[in-house]
Amino acid sequence: MSQLTPYSYELLQCQMKIYQHLTPLDESVYTLNFVKSNNRLIFAGIMSLLVTGTVAFDAIETPFGKTDKIIGGAATYVSLAASYFTKQVGLIAVVGSDFPQDYINLLQGTGIATTGLQVTAGEK
Repeated sequence: MSQLTPYSYELLQCQMKIYQHLTPLDESVYTLNFVKSNNRLIFAGIMSLLVTGTVAFDAIETPFGKTDKIIGGAATYVSLAASYFTKQVGLIAVVGSDFPQDYINLLQGTGIATTGLQVTAGEK
């Protein structure tokens, strides 16, 4: 086991103090942010991100190949990228009824809250 440095020990103490105020379920969905200032850790808050934008299909053609229906849209890739940095990502977008449930499951599988993803019947 590696030895704790004063900095990592202080970080651990801060996290433990904050987690005492969260319920056990909350602990798994929050990312705690700390800022180091004057060799002290300052709690910078709980980071969350709400992404709005486009979730759609893209058609891509290159000299090496072509695809007609690949998942695309800025909101898709912003929320997927953000899910690596915080556990609290929400997505607001509108998709057509032809949007596969598998792609929604992919987003949910990375921890993205898709309650704001509206599926519009009869639209593409």
